[in-house]
Amino acid sequence: MIVALGWRFYSADFSLNASDHSGKTPGTVRLIRDTESRKVWHKLSDAEKEEIPLFVTGRGVDFQCALRDANSIANAVKFWATYEAEKKS
Repeated sequence: MIVALGWRFYSADFSLNASDHSGKTPGTVRLIRDTESRKVWHKLSDAEKEEIPLFVTGRGVDFQCALRDANSIANAVKFWATYEAEKKS
């Protein structure tokens, strides 16, 4: 399992997917920022925390699809948040 740089696996939920025999109900994979990124995130103002996620959630019909989705979301948000927070410290 490869998780985006700066993020760690947090949880996965495919309970609805397992009960739906059509295989079309998406499950979720949640990633959380890694230790260093969490430290940076906690330095943000409350307003910034509303806009910059600590967690990202990907959806997909199987684990790999949901993880790929979560990774793409994580890659889109991580650099800006880290750069802006480090600039303030």
